[in-house]
Amino acid sequence: ASPSILPLRLTVRNFLIADLNAQHASPDKLLALNAAFLPLNYFLEFGFFFVVACLVIRRIWRDGFRGQAEQGAVALAAASLLVCTFLRSTVLNSTNDLAWRSPLLVQFLLVLWAADMWSEGTLGFWPSRASRPVPSPRAAPYLVVVTVVLGALGSCYELCAHRTFPIFSDYFTLQKYAWLSPDHQLGRRTFELRTAYKELDRFLPASVTVQHNPEPGIGNIPAKLYSGHQMVADSSNCGIVFGGSKTFCDEVILPRLKPLFDDKQQVTAQEVAATCREFSIAALLFKDTDPVWKDKSSWIWQARPLLSSDFVRVIDCGGADVGTHGGAHH
Repeated sequence: ASPSILPLRLTVRNFLIADLNAQHASPDKLLALNAAFLPLNYFLEFGFFFVVACLVIRRIWRDGFRGQAEQGAVALAAASLLVCTFLRSTVLNSTNDLAWRSPLLVQFLLVLWAADMWSEGTLGFWPSRASRPVPSPRAAPYLVVVTVVLGALGSCYELCAHRTFPIFSDYFTLQKYAWLSPDHQLGRRTFELRTAYKELDRFLPASVTVQHNPEPGIGNIPAKLYSGHQMVADSSNCGIVFGGSKTFCDEVILPRLKPLFDDKQQVTAQEVAATCREFSIAALLFKDTDPVWKDKSSWIWQARPLLSSDFVRVIDCGGADVGTHGGAHH
């Protein structure tokens, strides 16, 4: 994102069915289609919470608010719903965290309302110690059961998919993602990266910098998950969406770091040492998916590594000398 761009823009919440049916439609037509599908979109997204919301709206429409606390809750829920429906964050191009997180406020309030409705019998199940007449309107029990079961199944599916997809992608022919793994070695590569970062945390001071290839690709996620050290650039935009200078990133940092990891030009150990001194980098971590890895005449194969395996090679920034941090590990 650029400082001159507003952090928010108006939109209509995406709906997969609308997107699939209007792949070649104009942006205005797609917005109109997403708006038309909003009731179905939210029914499928909220499920049980959608039933609770309808009951709350009907009761308030009929009897009014029960107090200032409920007025505040409705205002908060409405604001949260409007934000996730009609606003989009422009800070991150790949994700829309604003619209993803804001519905959590609505869901939290609906959980509280659902608890009250359960005790009152509004959800269609008579409470075990009820002394009041059956409230009206009242939800059909089967509708509540169906939405709860479908919601639980959806959550279980998503949990299982997140946990098992990396395993299945190594054993079966599944869609490959460039940022995850180009082959069937995701598990071994991730384990080797985690082990390497753990070893670096053990024998390198916590204050030093360990730099991996900032270009998008394999290994950037393990760096963020497992590394206990600072890095000069975590990605190809230096993380400037969270603060920093795009000009300094594009004109100073990346032109010095990228040649260390690509195979477009040969660099010497002296040039590497100069770059490391400039940015106070203690060690460089290379992966088997980095372009320079495939060039067996490159400088990384001339230097003695701090750590080495089939997927990871960590080199001290002093050049060929390992220094006093630790020893080579195979």
